[in-house]
Amino acid sequence: MTKYETICRAIRHRESIRAVYHRMERILSPHAIGEKNGRLRVLCLQTDGESRKELRSEPENRWRDVWLNLLTRVSLHDAPWQNAQNYANKLDGRYDRVILATDSLRSRG
Repeated sequence: MTKYETICRAIRHRESIRAVYHRMERILSPHAIGEKNGRLRVLCLQTDGESRKELRSEPENRWRDVWLNLLTRVSLHDAPWQNAQNYANKLDGRYDRVILATDSLRSRG
């Protein structure tokens, strides 16, 4: 399975992934994948692992929008998939085209 396929599966089934981003291993709950300026990005909630930013205790401050091509060693992980209270409308204006997203991220119109 490619990393793209792994991330899409994780979004569809609300599964966590383990991946390396900027040489740091992270545990992520992917919520969406989309295109921005012709490149693929993944919107995730980081639940554990290393980060350039402090990994704060409040899930609302753990959103990460990462470039797919910079993610390496992507695999499904057995940690529970997580969400945060501030999930609503996270996709508004973020991507030029949303490819796949959890229902919780869609605009509430």
